[in-house]
Amino acid sequence: MTHFPTVQAPTEVPNPENVSDFDAKHVPHIDIEVTDDIAYVTVTPGYYVTHPNTVEHFFEWLMITVEDQPIAHFVATPEVINPIMTVQVNLEPGTVIEAMAHCNLHGTFLARKEIPICKKDGVCEDTR
Repeated sequence: MTHFPTVQAPTEVPNPENVSDFDAKHVPHIDIEVTDDIAYVTVTPGYYVTHPNTVEHFFEWLMITVEDQPIAHFVATPEVINPIMTVQVNLEPGTVIEAMAHCNLHGTFLARKEIPICKKDGVCEDTR
């Protein structure tokens, strides 16, 4: 049986490129590449501004959810300097991926991104 953490209301940062350094170092960045109907989803917290990741202050976990259901979870310790999670998923274009990163001092931060629509020629476009 898989156990996922209980998530209190996460902090959502709608535009992480235009916020305080505090929010920018905590919100996860989502990168999605689609190849042959498989989406490669990479979650990187501290992407916009580097997070310190020390014994006293670090990301405890990363999680990906779809429709409020966890589909992937990565647990980290202070020894993990730069937690990055990549998973391959088979989800329909337009599906919203939610990524969460949990800082041991400042709580959980949330980002959302849709799986893009890709044509046969490999050109993808956002579904927003």
